[in-house]
Formats: sequence, structure tokens, C-alpha cells
Amino acid sequence: MFARLARLSSAPLRASSSTAFRAAPRTRMFSAIDGPRPDEIVDGPLSAFDHATGREKMEMIAEMEGRKPYGDDYLGGPFGTREKPVLVPSVFDNRIVGCVGGDGDNAHDLLWHEVTTEKPTMCAECGQVFALKQIENHHH
Repeated sequence: MFARLARLSSAPLRASSSTAFRAAPRTRMFSAIDGPRPDEIVDGPLSAFDHATGREKMEMIAEMEGRKPYGDDYLGGPFGTREKPVLVPSVFDNRIVGCVGGDGDNAHDLLWHEVTTEKPTMCAECGQVFALKQIENHHH
């Protein structure tokens, strides 16, 4: 039996008229949201956009529309204190922020902190205080 399998596996592949090779698989769609109809079969691979769902899809749509779904790339402004912390906008109940301490004596290497809704976060290196400000998510 092994000899027969070895002979068959070493034989060159031939494409017969009944066996056509395809460049890409066919995919059946089950959702009509931002894609083909549910009953449509699509030839070829789907894009990352077609596979994305939830937050990932929201981020992709915002990027295509030229928006930033979570606000500015970085926060700027006066040094955060306990009385007047740096407000960190977020649609979630937490957010990661980086602190470099600002200019002057407080400047330091980048440190990452998780800011939550429960209490303000203070940088251990410079003492800057961050507080989460929840914003409404208009896309869900």
C-alpha cells in the first residue's frame, strides 16, 4: 500500500477539464453590512475591511472619512495637578496615556499610565495628574 501511495504522490499534477484550478477561494457572505448581499458568493479573497467588525471597523471607517475616532494624537496643555488634572477623553472606561513630564525640570523619558474612571492617575516620575473624561460614542 505504501508503494502505491508513494507512486501516486510523486506523479505530476494534471488539470483535467472537470478539475479547474482557481486563483482564489470562493466565499459565501452571511452579512449585508458594508459588504456584498447575504446570498452573494464572492470570487477571490476578501479585504481586511470586509473582515473587520466592531471597534476595528469603526476605526477603519473613521480613517476613510478623515476623522480620528479617539480625538487628537497627543494631549497638550498645562501641567496636570490634583486640583486641575489633564483631562483624557475616552469612549471607554480606561485609556493608556504617555507622560514625558513637559518642559523644564519635570521632563523625563516616556512613561505609560492607565487612566481609569475610578480615580485620577499620577505620574510617579514628575507628579503630573491625569483624569479620564468619558465622551459619548456616536457610532454605536
